[in-house]
Amino acid sequence: MKTTDFLQKAKKYIIYANILPKGQHRLYTTPLMIQYTVNTMRFVLMSRITYDEQEMILYDYGGKEPYITIDYSEIKKVGVFATARIVNTGHLPGQQFHVVLRIICDQGDFEIETCDEDHALQILHYIHSRDIPIVDPYKIVKIMMMTKDENHGFYNYMIKHFTEMAKTYGLENPTIDITRKARKFNKQE
Repeated sequence: MKTTDFLQKAKKYIIYANILPKGQHRLYTTPLMIQYTVNTMRFVLMSRITYDEQEMILYDYGGKEPYITIDYSEIKKVGVFATARIVNTGHLPGQQFHVVLRIICDQGDFEIETCDEDHALQILHYIHSRDIPIVDPYKIVKIMMMTKDENHGFYNYMIKHFTEMAKTYGLENPTIDITRKARKFNKQE
């Protein structure tokens, strides 16, 4: 896919991404990614993201050529959200919880969903250190910080509290649609 095609699709679809530090190029799949790949009735823009202290680079999931490089200094604002997804892991459906980063920058507006909450937290740390506004209305960063040292901590917290959070904040529970939707985030300063 060409960069221009990627940017056009990124305006419409959520980017489902594996996030790893630069130098680590391990590809892995989650049940959700397998489900999206197999189920042709739904579409998701899959990507692999590498990052360091200065920038993040979005690649085709299996490719080596980058689609786009986002220098943290180009970012105007980041929104942090969470989503619940129903996945079919074999015999029984299950639930996964992902972090969603809404990045507003010079190159566009990107909505990135990932199960790599530890790496998303590190990227947010780098962005925050540059005094870039981070909008976190549901305290997702606090939850990630609180659970980062626990095995499956984010998942365990969310499995206990997501339904309550969804009711409190009027969130979809679970999120089914993968196309991007307008959020209140666009109106916040």
